[in-house]
Amino acid sequence: MLKQRLLSAAIIVPGFLLGLFFMPSWVLVCIMIAVSALMMLEFHRMLNLADIPSFRYVCIGCGTAVILATYLGFIWKPGEDGAVSLARANAWENIAIACTVLILLLRQFPQKHNDKPLATIACNLLCVLYVPFLMNFLLKLAFIGGNADGTTPLTSTTGPYLVLYVVLAAKLTDAGAFFIGIAVGRHKLIPRLSPGKTWEGFAGGIATCVIMSVVYFHLVDKNLLGGMVVTTLHAIVLGIVLSLVGMAGDLAESLLKRASMVKDSGKSVPGVGGALDVVDSVLFVAPVFYLYVRMAA
Repeated sequence: MLKQRLLSAAIIVPGFLLGLFFMPSWVLVCIMIAVSALMMLEFHRMLNLADIPSFRYVCIGCGTAVILATYLGFIWKPGEDGAVSLARANAWENIAIACTVLILLLRQFPQKHNDKPLATIACNLLCVLYVPFLMNFLLKLAFIGGNADGTTPLTSTTGPYLVLYVVLAAKLTDAGAFFIGIAVGRHKLIPRLSPGKTWEGFAGGIATCVIMSVVYFHLVDKNLLGGMVVTTLHAIVLGIVLSLVGMAGDLAESLLKRASMVKDSGKSVPGVGGALDVVDSVLFVAPVFYLYVRMAA
């Protein structure tokens, strides 16, 4: 299991860094849409196992529209003020979400023999809000310093360094909790949701994220962060808050898996499970850090 986890990480990490820093933004968004679609398929698999009707292809189409609307909002007029493009991206995203609600309600009409219409609509809407909508905050962080022209890599801009911090905060919290939990974990955290998690791993995840946060903001030049100055105190507080949020994201997905009686969301990532098992904590950390960046800007 551990060997498979490390092998998967050895493949995913370089691919993630390559896409984030060196690929044209449209390629990055295509990868993001593909990962989002895979996670939505895993979500719908859990719905089916919980005996809740799912509109998987409708949700994937709507989720793709949410991500594309936001991205096109950023690249519509290259070179304009970043605040203008961000406002337009947010507006177009809201329109896509509003259309999603209408489409899912209309999709319910032909279902003559569905005795769970409320659960069907609510859970399918949750799929779009949980995966592509939360994932979209990575896109907003990537372009927060200005809009994209669609072809130029994001290497020299602020966005990749903000996205990288989010991923490091989420995944190093996971890693710290996992390894310290294995080494010294004795007291169960919330066995009802996740039998393997311990209080010792919980503390280890927080400590790992705090150390990473302080080191990261010490090493990364503030010019690469859009001039944003993060003090040591802020770095420590961010490390604590984001690690807690990340672990909450992990436990939230565990709640969904327990409701559908599965151990993993899928089998696409050897040693870990599904794509949703990998990204669950990132989905929670991204919007919280985005809020901090917007307040600190």
